[in-house]
Formats: sequence, C-alpha cells, structure tokens
Amino acid sequence: MYPVSADFHNLSIADAPTSRVRIYFIEANVDCTDDNDVQSNGTLLCMPGETDSNGRIENGGVTINEFFNSDANVQIGATVSSQIGMTLINRDGALDGFNYGRCKVYIDVYDDTNSTWLTCPMGVYNIAIPKRRKVQLVSATGYDQMQQLDEIADSWWNGLDWSNGITLLQIIQSMAATLGIHLSANTSANIVNSGLSYTEIPFTAIEMTYRDILSYIAEATGTIARFDRNGALDLRWFSDAVLSTDTQTYAGGLVTFTATDRASISSLSVPFSPIQDL
Repeated sequence: MYPVSADFHNLSIADAPTSRVRIYFIEANVDCTDDNDVQSNGTLLCMPGETDSNGRIENGGVTINEFFNSDANVQIGATVSSQIGMTLINRDGALDGFNYGRCKVYIDVYDDTNSTWLTCPMGVYNIAIPKRRKVQLVSATGYDQMQQLDEIADSWWNGLDWSNGITLLQIIQSMAATLGIHLSANTSANIVNSGLSYTEIPFTAIEMTYRDILSYIAEATGTIARFDRNGALDLRWFSDAVLSTDTQTYAGGLVTFTATDRASISSLSVPFSPIQDL
C-alpha cells in the first residue's frame, strides 16, 4: 500500500474523477526512488489523449496486478511481485525501435479546486520489448524488480565473510548493493533480531537465486518481501485497516481501484469509472 494525501483519497472516490497515468522510462543511473530524478531524467510516454512533441506516441491505458505471482494466500516468507500491462499508440512508427526497459509509473487525479494534479507512484517495472513492435497498438508487459532476484546467487552467498559475524540486515544490505537496488527506510525496523550475528555460513548455496535466499530471510523475520511503489525492496507484514463507510470501488478493464479510510490504494487501471458502492 502507499499512503496518499487526504485530497487524493477524497478525489479518488468522487464520481468519474479526472485521472491520468504517466510512464517514465529511466536508465540505470537514475534513482528510481527519487521522483525529481525520475521526472527530470526519464523519458515520458504521454498521458491518454496527449502526444509527445512529435505527435506520435500516446499512452492508451495501463493495468497493474499486484502480488501477481504469489500464492492465493500470501504466507510469511513469500517474495511477491507485481505485473504491469500497457497499451501504447504507435503513430508513424515512433515505437518501432524503442528500447523499453525500466520505468516508473504514476497515477494522478485532478484537483479542480486548486487547479493541480495530485499524484501517487505505482511502482517501478522492467518492461520487455514486445514481440509485435511495428503495429499501431503496441501491447507491452513487465514485472517489478523482484525479477532481478531470480539470478543465481551462489557466488555472492558463499563468498560472504562470516568470520566476524554477519547479521540478517547486513546480508540484505549486501544483496541490495550487489544487485544495485534500493532498500526501504523501514527495512531495519522490520527485521526482528536484526543485531543477531551469524559466525558461520548456515548452508552452502547450490543453484540458489537471490530470491530463494530473500525468502529464507523473510521467513526468519516474519515478513513478506516485496518492492514498494517507489521501487525500494521492503520487508513487512500486514497491518490492520478498516474500510470506511464511504469507500467505493472503481474498475477500468478488469482491475479495480479501492480507497480506504487510511487513504491507501490497492490496484487500479486508468481511465476508470465508478461501478458500485460498497
């Protein structure tokens, strides 16, 4: 979940709010957790109804499915990922040679009272080059950065220095540094017994991925591992939340948007329209 402002929450449950999606493709040297860095140095694919400076590229809609490749019931130790799908309007072959890759996605709603857009990040994703690129409507899909942890980790794990003692937090920090990913600011607080040191390797890794090892750490700390909506690796468990009486559900395509009294949002696609009251 991502905490949004009260104004964003109120607008999101208004009838047919004006909304848009922004997709910034960013290079490896761009800090995905820094919105200023992303928006200053990223390549923006334009919002619905708008085109780029050449009038050729338009975003035709985005669908996000969180916890896509998790079990039906998310258990302690799960390493969950999110999936994204996007439809892009390819005018005059503007996307024929586009590189795709890493991007950060934002959802905005428009505040008529203050004449401003209120925004919420929806995650960082790695978009594969579509098989059909030279078509008018390009369908692209991708997953969040959890997929980077599917690489074999044997050399890194077996090469850690255990002689002076190493904590679970230090292992996570080493993993993040090795893979070039960010850690959530809450990581240290969410790892129980974070000061406990291991003075010898608990097992030798043979054909194990970073994701396998992350799952062991998440299980040992009573958490699930996921990437948050700013693109940082986060270990946490669920907290209680109560739906407010004014909560409404919206749908765009097959994915729903839900707002709660904690001003958090689950999944959505845009554009969207109200379909029912809870």
